[in-house]
Amino acid sequence: MRTFCNTKRYVIEGNKQFDAGNFKKAIELYNKAIFKQKKKHYSLIYKRGNAYLLSGNFANAIADYSKVISANRKYIENLVDFAHRNYTAKALRGRSEAYYQIGEIGKALADWVNCVGKLMVGEDTDEIIASVYVTAAKCYYHECHLERAFEYLGISLKALETAEAYIVRGAWYFERGEEEKALADFKKVYEFEPLSAAERCYINALDLSAYWCYIEAGNDWGLGLTPEAEARFSDWLDSVLTEPHANMA
Repeated sequence: MRTFCNTKRYVIEGNKQFDAGNFKKAIELYNKAIFKQKKKHYSLIYKRGNAYLLSGNFANAIADYSKVISANRKYIENLVDFAHRNYTAKALRGRSEAYYQIGEIGKALADWVNCVGKLMVGEDTDEIIASVYVTAAKCYYHECHLERAFEYLGISLKALETAEAYIVRGAWYFERGEEEKALADFKKVYEFEPLSAAERCYINALDLSAYWCYIEAGNDWGLGLTPEAEARFSDWLDSVLTEPHANMA
C-alpha cells in the first residue's frame, strides 16, 4: 500500500511540474514512479516522453514513445483504458514531432500516417488529429510543399482550433510577407490565454520574443501596447519580412 501511495504521489507531483513547465523536474518524478512500479505503466512512460520532448531531449523522447508503441499487451494493466485513451496513437504523434525536430522528415511522416491509422474513437481523438496534422504540415513546409502544408494546417484547425496551429500558420504568413493574415492568426492565439506550458515552450522555440511581448501585454495590435512593446514587435516584423528566421518552419 505504501509503495502505491508513494508512486501516486510522484505521479501527481510530476504532473504538476509538467503543467508548470518544469519538465526536467517532471522527468525526475516520473522516473521515481516508474522505478517503483512492478508492472510497466505505459501511460507514465508516455508522459515522460512528452516531458523529454518539451525539454528538447528528442532522443529520449523517441525512446519512450517507441516503448509505448511496441508495448506488449499482456503486460498492460488496463488494456481497455490503454486503447480508449489512444496511447499508441498519442505516442506515434509525439514521436512524429520528435523526428521532425531532429530533421528525420521521412520518419516523422511515416509516424503521422501510422498515427491516423491507429487512431480509435476516444476522448482525445480531435486533439490528436489536430496535433499530428500540425506536425505533418511542418514536415511538408520544410520540404517546400507549401500548398499541402497549409492544407494540413486547415485539417488540424477543422478538427480542433489550437494555439499551436495558429502560431505556426501565423509565422508562415509572416515569412511570406502576408502580415495581415499573420496578425489575424496571432490575434486568434490571444483567445487561448492562458497558454499552456507546452504552448509557451513552443513560442519560445520559434524565437517569437517580440510577438510574446505583444501577447503578454494583453492587447490587440495597435490598441494600447506600451511604446516599448510596440517598437519591439514592429522591429521584429520588419526583420522577418526582410530576413525570415531559419527556425520558423
